[in-house]
Amino acid sequence: MTRAVLRYLSDECARHGVAHIPAHTVHGAGEKYCAFVGKRDDTALTRRLNVIVPLSFSLTEGVLAASCYAGVEDVLHRHFARYPTEDALFSDEAFAALNCAMEPYLSAWGYGVPRLHGRWGWAYLQTDAQAPPRERILAGTRLLNEADLGIGNRTTMKLSDCIRHGAYAHTVGGEAVCIAAVNSGAGDLAEIGVECAVDHRRRGYAVSCVCALTSHLCEARRTVLYRHYHTNAASAATAEAAGFCRVGRFFAYSCFAG
Repeated sequence: MTRAVLRYLSDECARHGVAHIPAHTVHGAGEKYCAFVGKRDDTALTRRLNVIVPLSFSLTEGVLAASCYAGVEDVLHRHFARYPTEDALFSDEAFAALNCAMEPYLSAWGYGVPRLHGRWGWAYLQTDAQAPPRERILAGTRLLNEADLGIGNRTTMKLSDCIRHGAYAHTVGGEAVCIAAVNSGAGDLAEIGVECAVDHRRRGYAVSCVCALTSHLCEARRTVLYRHYHTNAASAATAEAAGFCRVGRFFAYSCFAG
């Protein structure tokens, strides 16, 4: 486990108001995993937000990090106890059981059971010791700056946020058709995401933007985290083409109002 990832997990817990670190462990492949559980304030549930993530967890480089609203902390504890191995924790049986366990809470919060889903995916890391392949960076891929606020944008990413956090874009005809940007993170670690306009995919733009942004972050001695849902084969291919190493899995449970 790198110091950057441990620090990132600690920061995540702090943001969610961690009260303690419970003694849960998960065993898999002969290793022992510690669980950091962050408890969020339940106030958001009473406001009935359109989309909420009442609980989530990730297993990255041997550390199981989880966060949840205080009202469902017991659900998470029981879930980890019932599925004590990595394979069990990320199984269809485990996800089905979690859906059943959450149904009473969703009803109480005013969220419809048919409008919920849990999605899991893979986590990748890259450090300055694993430089991304610069030969994959295309002409037309460049760092975004304040002067780019007025350019055309074919993605759904907000240019002002991308520029503030750090982003590279591939432009065609003066428009950003693909953007890789820092989503979150602090200190030594940055989590990034990428989006390419539908009619500009399969041309290497996503790999180019990810490689350029990752090179920029690695030069600053930051560790880069990339995550995608397991159904997104294109995103997996982008991560692998950009030189990332798969290090773990994550799960996010979402539910929707109405």
